[in-house]
Formats: sequence, C-alpha cells, structure tokens
Amino acid sequence: MLKYIKLSLSALTAFFLFGFAANAQTLVSSTNADFTAVNTEETFVVPPRPVNYSEVRNSIEYPISCRKQGIEGKVLTKIYVGKDGSPMKYEIVKSADQALTEACIEKINAFKFEPARDASGNAVERWVVVPLNFKLSI
Repeated sequence: MLKYIKLSLSALTAFFLFGFAANAQTLVSSTNADFTAVNTEETFVVPPRPVNYSEVRNSIEYPISCRKQGIEGKVLTKIYVGKDGSPMKYEIVKSADQALTEACIEKINAFKFEPARDASGNAVERWVVVPLNFKLSI
C-alpha cells in the first residue's frame, strides 16, 4: 500500500510538473518547490532553475542589525534569467526587512541558472521567483 501511495505521489508530481507546463500561462512550479517560474507570454516546457542556490544562499551575510533585533523572514526576489542563464534584472517582491533586502541584492548577480526552455528545447528568457529565507538559530 505504501509503495502504491509513493508511486501515486510521484505520478501526480510528474503530471503537475510536465502536464501543466505545456499549457501554463501564469505560474508554473519547477522541480524544486521553492522556485517559481513566471510565464506571461508563450508556453515553455522547462522553467529556469538556479544551479548554485545553496552556494549563493550560504554566502549572504545575515545583517547584524537584524540579528540583534531578532528579525527573521523571507525575501522574495523575482529574477529575469537570460538565455545564457545569467540574471539580467531583478525585482524585490516581498521582504521582511530592508536590511535583509540589501543583503540579498548584493548577491543576486552571483546566481547562475539553467535557462528556461521552450517546447523545441531552445533557451528562452524568463522570470523566476527565488525565495531567500533568514532564520536565527539558537
């Protein structure tokens, strides 16, 4: 029974990732649930995906002012990924604190992505939303 449930969840995940991607017009989740590709134009099959997320995330310094005040939260960045996988421009969608935003902005250009691909497999420029979480550890 457990194998059946795991198989069903895998099939359902594959359906959402690949079945809806061909017809998506607004938001499509990538294989990593933290990243969301934004598509407002023609359809695409593969959304952009950060390849060095952990490396960049670990290089962002938690602002001292936020640590002292106990500020935690998420900074949602919307990054426009070029055909070569480099960030071309960005927008801050939401932020828990201005100091956290500034810490993220310093590192946005360090991201490298696998670019989005259209149905023919060609690299295309697209937006992707990348969350960066800040949590104090005890």
